[in-house]
Formats: sequence, C-alpha cells, structure tokens
Amino acid sequence: MTANSILPDDALKDVLRIIERNAARLLADARLMFDAARYPTALALSILSMEEAGKYYLVKWQNTPKKSGHDAPAAKGRHAHRQKQSVASTFHIAGSVKAFLREDVGRRLGLEGAASEQQVMAFFHAMSYHRDKPDSEFRALAVETEREIEVLLAKAIASSKGAALQQKAFQGEIDNLKQRGLYVDVSAEGKVVADPNSITKDNASEWIDNASVLVSKLGKP
Repeated sequence: MTANSILPDDALKDVLRIIERNAARLLADARLMFDAARYPTALALSILSMEEAGKYYLVKWQNTPKKSGHDAPAAKGRHAHRQKQSVASTFHIAGSVKAFLREDVGRRLGLEGAASEQQVMAFFHAMSYHRDKPDSEFRALAVETEREIEVLLAKAIASSKGAALQQKAFQGEIDNLKQRGLYVDVSAEGKVVADPNSITKDNASEWIDNASVLVSKLGKP
C-alpha cells in the first residue's frame, strides 16, 4: 500500500482490526514475559506494541486524509519505527493537555478539585462568547485569560511525559532501547556496549504502562 492509496471502508476496517489485535497480542506477550521475570524481552515487546499502535493511526490517517487532516507520507526503514513511536507519543501529550485543562479550569472556577469535561467545555464556550462579542464587558478578561492559558498549556506540554517520549522517538532513543532489550552490542574494540541484562524490572514496567495507554485507545473514535 502506498501513502496515496485509499482502501475501501470495509477493507480499512479489516486492516485496522488486524493491527489492533496484533498490538494487543504483543502487549499481552510483554506482560507474560514480565511475569516470568524476562524483563528485556518484556520491554522490547512493549515497544513493538507501541509501534503497532502507531501503525494503526498512520494507516487510518493515510486512508482518510480528507476526514482526519493527516496525510503524512509513510517513512521507510528505521525511520518508520521512529514515526510510529512518535505518533504513539502524541496520545500521551493529549492526555497531559486534558489533565492540565481540567485542573486549570477547576482552579479558575474555585473548585476543590479538577473540573469535569463538561465544565471545561462550558468554560471555554463562555470565554469564546465574550472574546468574540465586541461590546461584552468581559471581553478584555476573556482575551487575557485565553492568552494566559495558552502560555501555561505550552509549558505543560513541553514538560509532559508525551513530549519526552516524542523527543526520544525522534532521536532514536526508543528504537535503541528496543534493540538493547533483544541484542548484545559489541564495539569494534571487542567491548560489550549494550547488554539486555541491563534492562531492569522498573524499565520494563514503565514501557508496558506506556504501551497499555496506547493500546487501550485503539478501535475507539
């Protein structure tokens, strides 16, 4: 399939269902390896599961460009893995955005905790109304509040786990980590520079958690 080809709806649904099932299988295998204390293999499988989750959305976007607004060309070779990892990391960023807005709006409304999604939507609807109404007495406050939220949100995204994952994906660190979970790497001088046994239980647990967030979203609107 080329980047510009468009699958019929039924065929696309079948392809996405197969990718979703494989991502879930890889994650389940990662958990089995984790329970067996095979932490390097568990880590590698969890990253492979993340890549399948990224592939799910790349295939979906490439086949529905007019609906989704995504029409990125498919990368090749090792860059393809990084592209899938980067796509997967965006969902961690989305989660951070959602959490920030709920907490920020809750604070602005004087709530004891985070605002609900409905309260967040109502808040921004009201702010947009006053911002776009020239004669509103709250227009200046709405404009100022919007700018303040934009600045705070940008900082929250920059410091989020998703942004860190995306940077690691672009720099090849996630792909290198996956390889380290599978292979011993020896330098030209004959020194071991990467050993799967260096992967710890905590390392494997972290990446299983990362993959779990993404796989749980597959198949949903």
